[in-house]
Amino acid sequence: MTCGERNRRKIQEEETLNNDWAAMNGVKKCPSCQVWLEKTEGCNHMECRCGAHICWKCMGVFPANEIYRHLGEVHGGAFDGDGQRQNEDLQFAARLQRQYELRQDQPFAVPRLGQMGMPAQPQAVAEQERAARAERARRLVEARERNEREVRLAAARERMARERALEEQERAAIVRREQDGGWCIVM
Repeated sequence: MTCGERNRRKIQEEETLNNDWAAMNGVKKCPSCQVWLEKTEGCNHMECRCGAHICWKCMGVFPANEIYRHLGEVHGGAFDGDGQRQNEDLQFAARLQRQYELRQDQPFAVPRLGQMGMPAQPQAVAEQERAARAERARRLVEARERNEREVRLAAARERMARERALEEQERAAIVRREQDGGWCIVM
């Protein structure tokens, strides 16, 4: 095996491990730029750092002004849930879509909204923000712990692969010695 073949095999094995990890942890690649994306909460509209607006359900890429319409028409709403929740989600997504269309010229003028698109009370908004920060902190700790586990697992896999390679080399050396009859040729 040449060094190039070994490197290609190693890259393929790493890609397989990455894909297995992604499938187990609900992580997907952006269809536009192939960056890994993780959905931790919220609706099924994802916006990648490359600017693509992605449907998390089907991984389709849509213009910003079409994504909520797609989620409502094709998937029954922007959020996962039962029929009643999806119906509410469809209505909410339609309101978001209308707001987006009305405020295209003023991207930073979107008002804070409470449940189902009604203006929220400042105290309720502050409480929601505190709860959201606490939830983000909890998820961050979980993500760090998950990452540390994955790093340890990857290190263990790498160590085992190195040990297997050494064992194979030792076996090959033993076989060569046995085939040579154990004699040393001196000239």
